[in-house]
Amino acid sequence: MTLRVGFDGAMLRAPHTGSGQYSAALIAAVRELPEITMTVLSPAPLPTEPTALVVSPPRLLTRERMRKVWWEQIGIGRAARQAGVAVVHIPYFAAPLRQAIPHVVTVHDVIPLLIPAYAGGRAMRAYLRLVSAGTRRAAQVIADSECSRRDAIRVLALDDERVTTIPLAMPAGYGATRDARMIARLRDRYGLHDARIVFNVAGLDVRKDVATLLRAFARVSAELDDTVRLVIGGVAHGNAALYPDLVPLARELGIADHVSFIGAISDEEKVAFYQMADCYVAPSRYEGFGLTPLEAMACGAPVVAADASCTPEVVGDAGLLVAPGDVAGFAAAIVRVLSDEALARQLRQQGCDRTRQFSWERTATATCAIYQRARTATKPEMMQASGEQPAEIIR
Repeated sequence: MTLRVGFDGAMLRAPHTGSGQYSAALIAAVRELPEITMTVLSPAPLPTEPTALVVSPPRLLTRERMRKVWWEQIGIGRAARQAGVAVVHIPYFAAPLRQAIPHVVTVHDVIPLLIPAYAGGRAMRAYLRLVSAGTRRAAQVIADSECSRRDAIRVLALDDERVTTIPLAMPAGYGATRDARMIARLRDRYGLHDARIVFNVAGLDVRKDVATLLRAFARVSAELDDTVRLVIGGVAHGNAALYPDLVPLARELGIADHVSFIGAISDEEKVAFYQMADCYVAPSRYEGFGLTPLEAMACGAPVVAADASCTPEVVGDAGLLVAPGDVAGFAAAIVRVLSDEALARQLRQQGCDRTRQFSWERTATATCAIYQRARTATKPEMMQASGEQPAEIIR
């Protein structure tokens, strides 16, 4: 007998976000399994899911933020009842308070509850309290890593036995087979002919600690010849406190001519940069999973990464791990990779081997087991009002 699962497809409208990519990949993988029938539920029609069951917010809700909250707290429940599903999966941190049908919630990270700068203003803090309370009422919770699982249990006061770690996997199309024409095109566009490339594309917000990478690269540039270039992908999102301008720092360090801030890039371009990279560096101090080192390893790039949060779970012994914020340590590790051909070759091979442990088929199979568990779960006892707020954001 198959289990009918309703999947919240709202994030499919944002396909370039982490939650959007997770949703699309997981839906496709689960549909390959015979024991689950999945119905996508959405607040608006989805070009990629023409059969999705749509329950639209009331027209009087004109602000997108209010429409989003209405869908998460009311619309998803209505859609699930109309679809007649036995379990609902919310693929991001947005669980409703009312859960007449057992819910599974994926909490990719609890960064806004751990790092005050990410908690936003009063409205965002109220929203975090709301979805935190909803998550505590879920039948089952999925975390992307053991680090995220531990933090979610601690910060959200979740029952240990209801939280399961299920790692992510690479998107389709990430591999070491080089697209020579794309690589040549990018080298020409950014003036990278004959350059050795140090690459980073994990994001520009403060927890990604690209400033440490710039400072480390200044030492690398001074030690090695002028053929080494640092390429940084990604765009800031307008909040100067979270996304400081890094160009002045590059100028201050005297490396502006050797650093390329290339902005937003397509998935195809990102793969090509991974493939041409002589070293991929991920200095982030905190991640929910840390997908870019995994993508880089899949594409054959040697990885240097921060020994912080969940990154060691992803990289394992297939890359060089450095203490977070250790400028000298990152510089030394990058120089080792760029100077020792045997080490670089070893890391490339170990990285490719490591990525075989991660697949969407495994993720889907493990997730389906959580659906089955949720169907028979006892509804969690409601939290008392005094315990609804995560301590980390009561300030």
